Amino acid sequence: PFFKLPPVNTDKNPPLGSPNADIGLGGSVGYGAVVMGYQDFADMDLQYGHRFGSQRDQVRMAATVGIGVAPQWMVMPQAFMTWRTSDPNVTSVTQSAADDYDLTRLQLSGVYTMNSDTKLQAGAFTDVAGKNAGVGRGVLLSVWKDF
Repeated sequence: PFFKLPPVNTDKNPPLGSPNADIGLGGSVGYGAVVMGYQDFADMDLQYGHRFGSQRDQVRMAATVGIGVAPQWMVMPQAFMTWRTSDPNVTSVTQSAADDYDLTRLQLSGVYTMNSDTKLQAGAFTDVAGKNAGVGRGVLLSVWKDF
């Protein structure tokens, strides 16, 4: 479950998001297996968010596949999607990434295992479809650390 409070806006700055709260519920499923001697996995997240006010409810989905390709390497294609449940009556444009929009983003990463508790991820992403959203493209670099 999630609950999002509306942001506090001042007259000095543009709005950071919708002036209303959101609530929602989501779930995740995943599966891991050893294929050809390498650890692989698949994961999918699905979430429905009810948005109070003029913004339309949203359905969000994320899918990830991790494919072991060498003893220390994994390739990780991902897709992230957000859909409004209907077109809005009013178009509201703010600086928030969580307002009324549809967006499909594809991402491809390589993950390198440095040791038993540290991995490095490097990749790139691009937005391939959307409505009421700008096109995003970029690169990413992250460190995964087990504690």
